[in-house]
Amino acid sequence: MADIKFLAGLDIDGNIDLNKGQLQSAVIHPLASNPSSPSQGQIYYNTGSDELRIYTGSAWIAVGADTDNYVNGGSISGGTLTLTRTGSLGDVTITGLLEIGTTSTTALAGNTTTISSQQASDISTNNNKVSFPGFGTSAGTALEGDTDLLQIGTTATTAMAGNTTTISSQQASDISTNNNKVSFPGFGTTSGTALEGDTALLQLGTTSTTALAGNTVTISSAQSTKLGHITVTQAVDLDDMESDISTNADDIADLQTDVGLKVAKAGDTMTGALTLSGAPTANLHAATKAYVDTVVTGQLVYQGGYNAAAAPPTGSSVKKGFTYTVTIAGDGNGFFTIPLEIGDLIIAQQDNPTTEAHWTEVNKNVDLATTTTVGVASFSSDNFAVSNVGVVTIKNDGIALGTETTGNYVATVSGGTNVSVSGGTGEGSTPSISVSNSSIDGRITNRQYAGLIGGATSVAIAASTHGLGSDSSQFMVQLVEVSSGETVHAEVTRGASGLVTIGFSTAPSSNAIRVLINKIG
Repeated sequence: MADIKFLAGLDIDGNIDLNKGQLQSAVIHPLASNPSSPSQGQIYYNTGSDELRIYTGSAWIAVGADTDNYVNGGSISGGTLTLTRTGSLGDVTITGLLEIGTTSTTALAGNTTTISSQQASDISTNNNKVSFPGFGTSAGTALEGDTDLLQIGTTATTAMAGNTTTISSQQASDISTNNNKVSFPGFGTTSGTALEGDTALLQLGTTSTTALAGNTVTISSAQSTKLGHITVTQAVDLDDMESDISTNADDIADLQTDVGLKVAKAGDTMTGALTLSGAPTANLHAATKAYVDTVVTGQLVYQGGYNAAAAPPTGSSVKKGFTYTVTIAGDGNGFFTIPLEIGDLIIAQQDNPTTEAHWTEVNKNVDLATTTTVGVASFSSDNFAVSNVGVVTIKNDGIALGTETTGNYVATVSGGTNVSVSGGTGEGSTPSISVSNSSIDGRITNRQYAGLIGGATSVAIAASTHGLGSDSSQFMVQLVEVSSGETVHAEVTRGASGLVTIGFSTAPSSNAIRVLINKIG
């Protein structure tokens, strides 16, 4: 598709959507200073500073440069770091920093306790763990000056250094091999004591008929057998359990009997009426008869046709909302004030309607036609014939069309400017009306102008040149590039007295543009 050429500036009030197309050979608007009344996001090229600028909504800034939000220097002194920033933002200071010493024998700057040359060498080569200043220097002290370090025993029979209670060789051997549980110092040493000196340890029985050691109540062989089949975490009374099971069995039998009297959710049959608790409140609730009657009452319930030659239906069986279609016209044998037509509707306004006020009549509202009302019209039998299927024809013995001599009609047709009439011109004649081609061509060409322009950035075409009159607002102007035949666009000014001015950003070559002007209206 050929490009659209604009030979003048393009002033656009709305937005331009390039639909992901390219903006080729574009130049950003060059200005010596910031434009006034900018909008957020507006850009231009500053020719004074040779930089592309964008408006943030509050200030113009150079694209790619931020003079108010970066750090340009820093320093550290005595544990305080200072960062200097440009623009209106203040410097940032960070205090309380730990500063590393600057010599091999100082751990931290400002620390008067030095490390030895050997420690400095050990730190450098990482050969040994280093005893830092402030920590004890002997194996028995945790911190320098602390003489009560908790130390693990160094022999198989001492638990901790300084502990006077020792463990036996057998206990030491058991700990080493993990063969047996160990009786630690302070715990009872017999199987019947929980703690040393405690003689009342609860011990499990050692026979199948004793529950607990020292318990004189034994369990039966049957209970012992039951215990062999179950695992319990608490002591229970098996006799009570058997009684409970028997009771539960009776309850289950009663429950089965009760369930047999219930209605299954699917596939069951009720033998009596079901009474509901109330009206439904959700879509899947069952509805009571009263609820259904209330909802249905008042809605339109079609009952069929009604012969309006007789009175409308009545009685207790006729409910509010019953609707009938009139199939035979009539006034209900005097029941209705306005006769009903076929197709009308009557709707009961209450149960057992007995008067006309108890009914609503819906008429089709098709009335006889008048000069201002659309409706049913009739045809005079003197002039028209209507078949039994509704086809209307003009009778041969009726009025002959074209012979009417009264009323509003055109008696004659006469010619005019560029229009000629031949043949009869009176009522009933068949005149021929024609317009010559030359007359038509002249009317068209007299409303057109074509000419060649160029060689200047502004070309004026006066009314005396185009000959289309003084109202330039009626002119449709189109420009065509002669060399390519493409439509081009320039600035068109429609002035007073029919003056048309064509403006170009760059002057085209002489006679390079064909201007076409059509007068519309």
